[in-house]
Amino acid sequence: MKNISLKVYTEKWHLQRAFTISRGTRQHAEVVVVEINQDNFTGRGECTPYARYQESVASVMAEVKAIEPQICRGTDRA
Repeated sequence: MKNISLKVYTEKWHLQRAFTISRGTRQHAEVVVVEINQDNFTGRGECTPYARYQESVASVMAEVKAIEPQICRGTDRA
């Protein structure tokens, strides 16, 4: 039996300089962070949801949480 756990949380990363594009300026990035722990190892990944693609922090967190049971059972990319 695999000992796998998943943790999903948000962080606000302040940018060293403002980031400006045609859609506006950002001073920080709201980031979704995912940690997967197995035995004594931890893998981390993060993403910045984009409203342009109908994503939000809440929607991305919900998508990850929806597959938490499969991840904790040991699913892989395949």
